[in-house]
Amino acid sequence: MKNLKQLTVLGIAILTLGVACSGGDDDAVTMPEMETETETDTETEEEAMRPQLIENTIETATTLENIVDEVGAVDYIVRGCVAIQDVLTIAPGVVIAFEANAGFNVDGIIHEGVISAIGLAGFGANDIEHKIIFTGLEKTPGYWKGITIETNDVRNELSNVIVEYAGSDFNSDIKGNQKGAIVLHSRSGGFFSSLKLTNAVIRSNDGYGLIVENNSLLRAFNTNIFERNANAAVIVGVRQVENLDADSMYTGGNGYNGVEIVGTCCNYLENDAIWPSFRDGSKYYISSSVEIRAKLTLRPGAVFEFEANTQLLFDQDFNSVENDGIISAIGTAVAPITFTGFRKEKGYWKGLVVQSESGLNEMDYCIIDYAGSDPIIDFISAGLGVDNVIAGAQNIPKLKVTNSTFRNILGCGIVVDTMVNFEDNGNTFENNEASDICSIL
Repeated sequence: MKNLKQLTVLGIAILTLGVACSGGDDDAVTMPEMETETETDTETEEEAMRPQLIENTIETATTLENIVDEVGAVDYIVRGCVAIQDVLTIAPGVVIAFEANAGFNVDGIIHEGVISAIGLAGFGANDIEHKIIFTGLEKTPGYWKGITIETNDVRNELSNVIVEYAGSDFNSDIKGNQKGAIVLHSRSGGFFSSLKLTNAVIRSNDGYGLIVENNSLLRAFNTNIFERNANAAVIVGVRQVENLDADSMYTGGNGYNGVEIVGTCCNYLENDAIWPSFRDGSKYYISSSVEIRAKLTLRPGAVFEFEANTQLLFDQDFNSVENDGIISAIGTAVAPITFTGFRKEKGYWKGLVVQSESGLNEMDYCIIDYAGSDPIIDFISAGLGVDNVIAGAQNIPKLKVTNSTFRNILGCGIVVDTMVNFEDNGNTFENNEASDICSIL
């Protein structure tokens, strides 16, 4: 039997409710019903173990325990957008149901809120007895808002949880107004948030399953499942891609079965990183151009789909080689690394550009196709460009390309600028509009 723990939080009131049950995997949470007027004022032990209402700011350290003696029954109901300004700990097995447009906001503006929801591991993805469940009072995608985290605290953790039916309203500006079930929010002036997300099921949400804004931090991320979310499973700033794992599942009927990467003018990759290849076959979606100012290693089998007119730029740092953008894309014959258009149309995206002088720049067993939307060097469009930004400078770009395929490009396969160190061997060129390799005279 679940234990009832006396809560000490100001602003959590008792809501006397009954319960009603419905079946099915996603319907396993038992939703409450209002009591009838025939009940007496005498509260029995059974009557005390009913859902509680959370509607005011959580201002002191709080633990939410199981209080309803039925597996999957709702323990707490959240009304409105509730700010968490201290440590909120949620015990395994707790079910929290949110009213329409309600949500949790882990406050980081003035206070230092924390959310720690750690269920019990080892009971399977559809287990509801040992997980912690965040759901809507109605089982409709977009019924409640979601969980927004604004604090950089190592204790922020969602592990062995289910988050479902969120996304009622905008809670992120990662690329305009967006909706997400879980949002790591960052602000200008150095403010950012962090979270450990492990063994979570994020499903049936309107918008994205997870939003990680630029400058926020995934302290841990592994073996999560994303399914039936309206947009991509995950959208992430370019600096946090390396913290994603190969074993999470992003292909469960989402609007985009994979990870969307956002790059902006001020949020380039500035530390060496390794981007994984997903074991479930998920892809990366590059929705805006990305600039690399560090060594980027791509794993065999990774697939990158680029939105219209976007590019991947490996920058040249003329002040120090420490900030050169370096590409290390070493695929295999059976698991090539693919750079392609989101739409399979000639000239859909711009292409790859390498400007740096590093001898580590290398591409082996790669595929580049459907590029050439715009010129990448001078007035020449191509799938790949080796660009000497300042003609005559001592920083001569270097790139080695072997065993790679360039196809369906609205322009040249490769364009090579003057005074560059370019090596190619065993490459294939198919169905391109111009020459295999074009040179700038």
